[in-house]
Amino acid sequence: MLSCDSIQECEISLMQNLDISNEKLNLIKEEIKKNHYQLIDWDVESFFKKHEIVLRRCLSVCFFHFTKTLNSDLYSKGLLILPNVVDDIIDQISKLYGKHSKNEIIEIVQSKISNASRMRLRRHDIGPYGYLIKEFGHIKDSGSWEYINGGEFVTDLLEVLKYDDSLYHSRAKSIVVKFIVHDMEREAYLPNIKEALLYVSISDETTMQDFNSAHDNMGKEIQPSDIISIDRNP
Repeated sequence: MLSCDSIQECEISLMQNLDISNEKLNLIKEEIKKNHYQLIDWDVESFFKKHEIVLRRCLSVCFFHFTKTLNSDLYSKGLLILPNVVDDIIDQISKLYGKHSKNEIIEIVQSKISNASRMRLRRHDIGPYGYLIKEFGHIKDSGSWEYINGGEFVTDLLEVLKYDDSLYHSRAKSIVVKFIVHDMEREAYLPNIKEALLYVSISDETTMQDFNSAHDNMGKEIQPSDIISIDRNP
């Protein structure tokens, strides 16, 4: 299982999953630094062959879902795609502000919500999303920072309703949901190995957005049994 809660845990996880020693990992890290490897153009399979590392056929990988919510208990039921949680979101917003009924908000959403949010509400083949590196949720240039401070749909919804978002942000809690995707095939998990190696090798020398890519579970919801932890004080 590949897990990157921190640089230290990521290093341990890489050593276990690649079956290498700490000394060999340090040599690999030095080579990555020296040659300035990039996520996109790095032929990692040839790299591993050179270092006599045999890749597993399948690997389970942990990801972190960053979000802000008025009810973190909902996530103990699993991670659902947006079309299946929008009803709960609207209900929570209606109760918090007390300005529109749930049905009134639904009508407003149907007529005024942005095209981007409307598209996401119709798609059942995208999400839930997660990031390999937990640290990235707190770094502004990471691409995932915005989610831990409020999701795109909620931001769009509050804007359409002309609600003061300060009330929402004062009541909602940022959380990090750690989940596992079991037995990813080599082609699917290899980019995560590359990202983990870059993270432990050069994260102090480059911006996080250079190798912080999102995992899209492509409409397959995360079951409660695959939720490893819910950090309510990230």
